Amino acid sequence: MSSSETEEDFFMVILPDRKIPNILIVLLAFVAGVLLGQSVSILPQSVMTTDSGKVSLMVDFGDGEVHTYTDTVSFQDTTVFELLEEHEPTEYEMYEGVGVFVKGISGKTNDAERFWQYWVNNQYAMVGADQYLLSAGDNVEWKLIQTQPIQ
Repeated sequence: MSSSETEEDFFMVILPDRKIPNILIVLLAFVAGVLLGQSVSILPQSVMTTDSGKVSLMVDFGDGEVHTYTDTVSFQDTTVFELLEEHEPTEYEMYEGVGVFVKGISGKTNDAERFWQYWVNNQYAMVGADQYLLSAGDNVEWKLIQTQPIQ
């Protein structure tokens, strides 16, 4: 565009049939940028996640003993219960329609006040450990503690 052409002439070249105010063009460009920025990802989710295909496990025995497994394992088609069994000797009972109930981990068993409970990504689990399928980057915690109130 030569210096003799005005901004108005520039828009007439782009849109010869009608004039669009500058503010409308800027607004449309902004909205398009926001929408594209929210829905377009340059990398697939599996590449963007640093823990792609891996999960971690922590077992807190409630007496200061904690086992942590940061070597992680592949998560595909793995349940919370299967992850636990891969790393710790586990005592359990299977209840039809409900799932597995963990009674003990590495010789530490449930008692009258405390029992084994698990969390995934700091969220108290509301299903049996054999029903919870893991996802990339999940952090699983098993704790021998008093009953947690349902929230």
